[in-house]
Amino acid sequence: MRRLIVILMLSLIASSCNIDEVIEAEGGIPQIQLEPASGIFTAKVCRPITITPTYVNVDNSTIYAWSSNGEIVSSQPTYTFTPTTAEKVYLRLEVTNQYGSAKRDLRVDVVERDVAKLSLAGSAEGFTVAVGDILPLRPHVEACALPIKYSWSIDGEAVCAERDYDFAAASQGSYRLALSASTDDGTTEIAFDVRVVTAEEMPLGWHFEQTEYNVAFGRTILLQPFDIVGGEGAEYEWSIGAEIVSQSKAFEFSADRIGRYDVSVAMRRGAVSISQSLIVNVCAAEGEYRRTPTAASLAACNKVYELRVAPGQFINEYFEASTAEEACRKAEERIAREGYISLGGFGGYIVVGFDHSITATGGYDFAVRGNTFDGSSEPGIVYVMQDENGDGEPNDTWYELAGSETGKAETWRDYAVTYYRPTASGMSVEWRDNRGNSGVVEYLPTHHDQPSYYPQWIDTPSYTLRGTRLAERNYDDSGNGSHWVQPSYDWGYADNYSMQDGATDTQLNRFRIADAIDHAGRTVRLAYIDFVKVQTACNARSGWLGEQSTEVCGIYDCALLDE
Repeated sequence: MRRLIVILMLSLIASSCNIDEVIEAEGGIPQIQLEPASGIFTAKVCRPITITPTYVNVDNSTIYAWSSNGEIVSSQPTYTFTPTTAEKVYLRLEVTNQYGSAKRDLRVDVVERDVAKLSLAGSAEGFTVAVGDILPLRPHVEACALPIKYSWSIDGEAVCAERDYDFAAASQGSYRLALSASTDDGTTEIAFDVRVVTAEEMPLGWHFEQTEYNVAFGRTILLQPFDIVGGEGAEYEWSIGAEIVSQSKAFEFSADRIGRYDVSVAMRRGAVSISQSLIVNVCAAEGEYRRTPTAASLAACNKVYELRVAPGQFINEYFEASTAEEACRKAEERIAREGYISLGGFGGYIVVGFDHSITATGGYDFAVRGNTFDGSSEPGIVYVMQDENGDGEPNDTWYELAGSETGKAETWRDYAVTYYRPTASGMSVEWRDNRGNSGVVEYLPTHHDQPSYYPQWIDTPSYTLRGTRLAERNYDDSGNGSHWVQPSYDWGYADNYSMQDGATDTQLNRFRIADAIDHAGRTVRLAYIDFVKVQTACNARSGWLGEQSTEVCGIYDCALLDE
């Protein structure tokens, strides 16, 4: 009896295994096959992508579930979606039938479309030219892997199929110009207005760095317009009250008494003229507002008053700011712990103050820490200011500190560069200078892939930075672009590897207030200072290293600095 039971049990077990084998052969758990097998797909922004797996062991009752971030996005065998931003999209596909489920994780790398990225310096403001004059239009086009077709049009009518175009009009009027650039991935366009006038109607234009000036009694300052437009053959007239005091383009102002002076200047060319009113406050003589250091005074600067950087690869990277005030506060926090502040390309600057006045000793009075080393100098010009009107703000007169390059023919004072906001993310920043040169601050996504190198806290379509420019010395030592050298300058510059600036720490450059000079290069005797400005001095690019940009990690009063 016991033997019969065992036989029956073995028979049942065998039959059960047979049933399982039959089921596996006829149906079974679903299988998901992908091409590519890795499950990693590539898509382009604003282009739909359809993922079409191949399935085994599925029928009309099979359930499909596509999910993203835990949320079901489709219940179909295939999944189609249109990405709107360049990012990595993670998906999970789960397929279920009566025998069980199968799962696969997928990734879609969404990249930008290969459309042409265009910019044209000055187009945001439009252009004005005289009848018959040529307006050369030279757009910057970011590198694109696909062939580009160009089309220029005037008031909707095609006129040119090249990238560059020379516009000229035989009659007055307003013209709407547009440039379109097309690839297989899409078309982009720039449109702007060109106003054509007679030579006599060409507008006059100029720019003043400020309209109110503060200067200590006994000192001379230079009042002058910059970026003059249409000034060929123009006449100038400077007046204080009703008295004409100068007919030069620039006016050296000095006064024999303390007080406010209302100054006006006019520029005339034929029947066209413009004028500007200025205020000069002649303040108390030097010493009235001096702040003597105390035992509690700090060696380091304690406030960032202004951070007006040039575009550069570190801008918008290590901190983000939407206003100038926010940028100053974040810079203040970084510099307090000796974190570097990048000033970007030429002209970018930082203005700092102290909790006391720094005394001029005739020797080294203050120091600026950079991140330089031998073969990597990115010099910054240093300026100093005294709080001449006593209001605690850096709104008085800046004096440049002379360095080893001062007075050389290749050193340019009153050099200015205008930077233009890119029209799309991931683009280089165009620039033009006041000597007819142009170029770009190159976008380097391999190392710095923030959307833009144009400062977020500057909300204008362009801005101009002005100062003293040093001739660049950088060169490619390898011959193939892999090793760039940025040699040092002898003395007198921040973020410069100098053995002559009096510091045992080569990343610390020391400065003498006694080296202060005025607009004409004359020595200015200052008994003390309250504010320091450091400004990138070169307009140069070192291949994959990017633009030369001065970095500042701290500014200190040498009398209180404990090395």
